[in-house]
Amino acid sequence: MRVKTTTKLFALSLVLLTACESVDHMREAQMAFERAEYEETIEVTADVIEDNESHREARELKAAAHRKLALSAVESENFELALEHFVEAARAEPSRTRRGQDGLRASREAQDLGNQELAVEMAKLAVDADPSSMEIRVHAAKTLDNAGDATSAIPHYLWAWEVDRKELTMGLRLGALYAQNEAWSDSRAIYTRILEISPEHVQAGLGKAEACEKLRELECAEAQYRQLIEAFPENALLLFRYADFLDREGRTERAAEIRAKAQGELPATRERKLRPLKPSKR
Repeated sequence: MRVKTTTKLFALSLVLLTACESVDHMREAQMAFERAEYEETIEVTADVIEDNESHREARELKAAAHRKLALSAVESENFELALEHFVEAARAEPSRTRRGQDGLRASREAQDLGNQELAVEMAKLAVDADPSSMEIRVHAAKTLDNAGDATSAIPHYLWAWEVDRKELTMGLRLGALYAQNEAWSDSRAIYTRILEISPEHVQAGLGKAEACEKLRELECAEAQYRQLIEAFPENALLLFRYADFLDREGRTERAAEIRAKAQGELPATRERKLRPLKPSKR
């Protein structure tokens, strides 16, 4: 019984000793931070975190010191060093909002330095920390998209699009990515929503027409082409796209008529038509 009691007292004394040491270390770290000795701050807080990984005050102070060093490195145009400190700030910061912003900054710095892998890692960290930030979500979508990871980018584009339907660029990219993945129903749905907001949006109209054709909803595709051409009767691109659609459906004579009309709307052709005739020399 005495052995058990002694063991418990010894364990308790160790806890108290560790707590006292932690307080002393944090006081030392805070004083170093106030003296702008940020490297020392990082070193001391790292010792505290090693003993207690969830020590919030130590993590906050360590992140703040890394942030100061990062900003100083930016001012000195030492962007590689700045990136290192932004990354460490993001990894240390316990506040979700601040960690999200640190991750965002680190991701952008990594992009600027051409480190795509780290840019993606930090973008994901930022989203995990603050998933309700539009700025972070849009950045993550574009970062993953640029890295060729469309599957991971789509949920972030979709989130941004659902939050703000007026953000048409998000919707357009989302529709295009669905099309690339041959998710034609999803692609059509996105383009339909865009056209509800902006009925004469050419890119969305063409995207919807393509999706309808792929789904073999040919009346839908035809109607979409006609609607676009009615709005922009002199747009040669639309006419050529419509002619190609007619060709694919075996309506070659009508396709030839539309293609001839499109040819006539090309700038060079129209210029030749409008050019005044020069009197012939005798």
